[in-house]
Amino acid sequence: MENVQMLDKYNLRNPSKGTLYFATTHLIFVDHEMRKETWILLMHISSVERLPITTTGSPLLVRTKTFQSVFFVIPRERDCHEMHQTLLRLSQPGILFYA
Repeated sequence: MENVQMLDKYNLRNPSKGTLYFATTHLIFVDHEMRKETWILLMHISSVERLPITTTGSPLLVRTKTFQSVFFVIPRERDCHEMHQTLLRLSQPGILFYA
């Protein structure tokens, strides 16, 4: 997913803009401008929340079991909804085996 903004608690005023990828075990954000990657292990995700739509896009808050909180602002609401549903499923793999 392209043109995604990432905000974290250390960088609220200057969001990173880049591409969000799903790997088999990780959520990966790549900031092409700063040449920086942020990897989040799917098993470490404790909660995923969709926040109210803003003028810049649809925010998604990802909290991890390692106490990391990351906001992703996704330009399209539909993409945000799909990302939310996918992260909920992938962060709870035990449910996949019993469904």
